Amino acid sequence: MSTPKPVNAYPVKEPYTWVFIRSLDGAALYEVKEPTLSEEERQALEGVKKLLINRVGPSMNGEVEKWLEKAFKKLLPKALSKLKKEKREAVKEAEGKLLYYVKRDMLGYGKLDPLIRDPNVEDVSVVGPGRVYVWHRLYGNMPSSVVLDENEVRELAFKLSYRAGGQVSASRPFFDGRLPEGHRVHVVLREVSPRGESIDIRRHVASPYTFIDLINLGTLSSELAAYMWLMVEFKRGIIFTGETGAGKTTTLNAAASFIPPEAKVVTVEEAREVNIPHRCWVSLVTREMPVDGWLRVTLFDLVKQALRQRPDYLIVGEVRGEEAYTLFQALSLGHGGLSTLHAESVEAAVKRLTSKPMDIPRHLIGVAGCFVHLAKHQTEAGLARRVVEVVEPVGDRFNAVWRRGMESPAESQALLKAAYLAGKDGEWLKEELEARAKLLSWMSSKASRLSQEEKFKLVADFVRRYTLNPEELKREARLEGVAVA
Repeated sequence: MSTPKPVNAYPVKEPYTWVFIRSLDGAALYEVKEPTLSEEERQALEGVKKLLINRVGPSMNGEVEKWLEKAFKKLLPKALSKLKKEKREAVKEAEGKLLYYVKRDMLGYGKLDPLIRDPNVEDVSVVGPGRVYVWHRLYGNMPSSVVLDENEVRELAFKLSYRAGGQVSASRPFFDGRLPEGHRVHVVLREVSPRGESIDIRRHVASPYTFIDLINLGTLSSELAAYMWLMVEFKRGIIFTGETGAGKTTTLNAAASFIPPEAKVVTVEEAREVNIPHRCWVSLVTREMPVDGWLRVTLFDLVKQALRQRPDYLIVGEVRGEEAYTLFQALSLGHGGLSTLHAESVEAAVKRLTSKPMDIPRHLIGVAGCFVHLAKHQTEAGLARRVVEVVEPVGDRFNAVWRRGMESPAESQALLKAAYLAGKDGEWLKEELEARAKLLSWMSSKASRLSQEEKFKLVADFVRRYTLNPEELKREARLEGVAVA
C-alpha cells in the first residue's frame, strides 16, 4: 500500500487541530491531527473530566465555556494528585492540551468535533462502526481518519439527539432535528439499521459563499451574476436545479444577497441553510418529527403562513411537494421568489413540477423568470460546481440565455419585459448589465483574500450602496481604473 501524500493542509482550531487532505492510491483521505497525549496526560484528563461531571454549572449558553475553564484550573491539581511529583510537573505543562480535550468532549462533539468545526465540510456521515465520512467543499465525499467503535456510535446517537432537543429509543428509532449551532442532524438506531447506528450531520454555514466566491471559483461569470442580480431586483423568480451536491443552495444563497436591503424576506426550509444579511427577514423551519402532543409543521403549512406576512420575497429552500404550487402562485401574484429543485436537467425539473405531488399546470411554469441548472465534476484542482445552463420559459418553449461554452449571456426576454414595465428600454438594460458585471468583477478581485465573514459583510454593503446610490459606487470604481459607464 502506498504512503498517503499530503495534497492540502489547513488549521481548524490553532494550534491544536489541523486537517490534512491526503492522496492514497488515487483516492482522497481526510486526516485529522490533534495533540497526542502521554499515558499520564490521559489519566489526568479522565480524572478532571470525572470531577467536572459532578459539578453543577450554568446551562448551555455563552457563560458555560468560561465556567468550564475556571473549574478546570481549580480541579486539575486534584486530578494530578495521584501522579508522582515529576509526572505532575510534566502534565501541568500540557494544561492547554488537556483543556482542549475537556472542551472538545464536554462542550463539543468528541471525536467528531474537528469535522463539525471545519468550514470546508458540508456533511458528516457516520455509517455504523468504522470510519466516519465527510463531504468536503473541494474534494467531495471521502473517508476520514476518525474511527468510532460500536459503543461510541451508540453514545453519539443519543448525545446528538439530546443536544437537538429530542430523544431516540427502541420504540422510536429515528430522529431529525437541529443542533444548537443550527446544524441539521438525522439519527437512525440499529434497531432499524442492521449495520449499526446511522448519523448524518448537515452543517449550517454562518457565513455562506457569496457571489465573490462563485465568480472566483468559476461557478459562474460576472456577466451571469449581473443577470441574476437584475432578475432578483425585478422580482423575477429563479429556480435552481441540479443533482445532489451540485451547488444549488450555495448559488441560491449568493443570489439572495442581491435582494434589495430594505425588502421583507421570508424563508421556508426543512433545515436552516439560507443565510442572508437582511434585517427584515423572517426565517421559518419545519417540524416534521414533533414531540408527542405538538403540531407537525410541514413546508406546505409554512409557505401558506409566509404569504400571509406579505413578503416582498419568498425563499423556499427546496420544493418537492404541494408547497411548489403555492410558491408558483406567489410568483404569479408579483412576489419575488427563489427555490431549488433536485433534477438532472431543466427538462426533468419541469416534468417533476408538472407531475404529482407538485402538480403545477404547464401554463403556470412561465411565471418562473428562469431556471438555473448546475452540475458538479472533478477537475485537477478538486471538485468543481458550475452553472451549465440558464433558460427562461417563454410560452411552451424555453429561451436559452446561457449555456456552457457561450462567452456571454444571450438577450433575456424576461429582463426586457421587466425593464419595459419599469419604464426602461433595451439600451438601458444592456448598459446596466455591462456596468454591474464590471462592478462585480472589480469587487471579486478586491475581496478574494478576505475571510468568509468579511466577504459576507462586504457583499451586503456593496448591494446596499448600489441600491441607494449607484453613481457613487461607480465613481469609486473609476478611481481604481474600472471602465464603468
